[in-house]
Amino acid sequence: MPGQRVRILGVLGGVAALAAVAFGLWTGFGSHGKRSNRAVVRVNADSPLALIAQQIEKGDFRALTAIANKLDSIHDGPPVGVDENEGKDWIAVLKAIRANYARLGDGTRGAAASISARILDRFAADPAPAIWIEALTPVHDIILAALSDRALKARVPALIEVKRFWNWQPGRSMDTREELILGDWKETFYLSVIDCMANADPKVRASAIACLGELPIDKAAANAAPYVNDPDPLVRAQTIVALAKRPQVLPEDDIIPLIYDVNPDVASKAIEVLKIRGLTNEQIGMCRMVAHPKADIRLSAIPMLANRVDVDPIVWLIRLSRDTDESVRLKAIEALGARKEIEARDRLAEIASADRSKVVREAAAKLMVGDDDQTASLPPLPDSSGLKPKAN
Repeated sequence: MPGQRVRILGVLGGVAALAAVAFGLWTGFGSHGKRSNRAVVRVNADSPLALIAQQIEKGDFRALTAIANKLDSIHDGPPVGVDENEGKDWIAVLKAIRANYARLGDGTRGAAASISARILDRFAADPAPAIWIEALTPVHDIILAALSDRALKARVPALIEVKRFWNWQPGRSMDTREELILGDWKETFYLSVIDCMANADPKVRASAIACLGELPIDKAAANAAPYVNDPDPLVRAQTIVALAKRPQVLPEDDIIPLIYDVNPDVASKAIEVLKIRGLTNEQIGMCRMVAHPKADIRLSAIPMLANRVDVDPIVWLIRLSRDTDESVRLKAIEALGARKEIEARDRLAEIASADRSKVVREAAAKLMVGDDDQTASLPPLPDSSGLKPKAN
């Protein structure tokens, strides 16, 4: 994602480091915080996966630190595929995490979600075993539980992981059945992310928007666009950044007003994204005039548009024809009336029939009637005298 990311408080730093801290709270304790009398079986990153899975199943959550460290060591090397036996062991670890998820602390549940997603990545390496598909269900259950978790420390890490799922594929070719299963699996996350965008906590909303911004389907990602007007500046800024390179989802017309956002970070992000979109400093200067809080500044931009060749005047005039100030709208429709483009004529017709001001409606209608070239080219309407033969 281009541009600087909005800083989201509570986002995990290193999974292994977080796991070490969070899981350390459980060191030597059973599921209810009482010291266990069972013999301690210490595991680390070098321990067999099957043994680590057994310890997690028994409620020894220190073993999760071992898993995090093992994943770190694997990540540091070249991608290596998983054989059938190792695949079974990884799936056993996932099932053990799922079985004990509810017994974990808030931060630990978030780390467990991150770890489960990283385990799934083991099946993305080529070659992946045929049982890769069995990993989907426990990962699905863990991540969905985290997405609906009451704790911010669980939800945000889960949203961070889900955005990597949109393009996830196993390290082997899939048959039609597997493709359908994987597609349905991803769809369930999409619906949960949409729910998270309505969360009362702005950090959850911002994380959900960042997640949705990575979804490659524009129609689906468009659900994030309205949050550019969210009451919280963290969410507004994240929306701009998440959709920075998707003008078809978040057009410049929706970004320009944020140049004057009350929050300086949002205003800065708006200008950065406009530059990413290819606008020059001169064009951004025009944006500043068109979106200026003072009506007389906006009005002064209209005559300047007539001779501009670096921008499309029609686009800007149409925007100004929707201005909240009546005087700006009147000046904009006057400029539109001097144009011959079909977009200008269509906009005048729309204004003449729908503007909230009678004065503006009449001005637009007058400009249309006064356009002899335009009216002469129109065919006669049905049942008009032009369709009826005249008697000699």
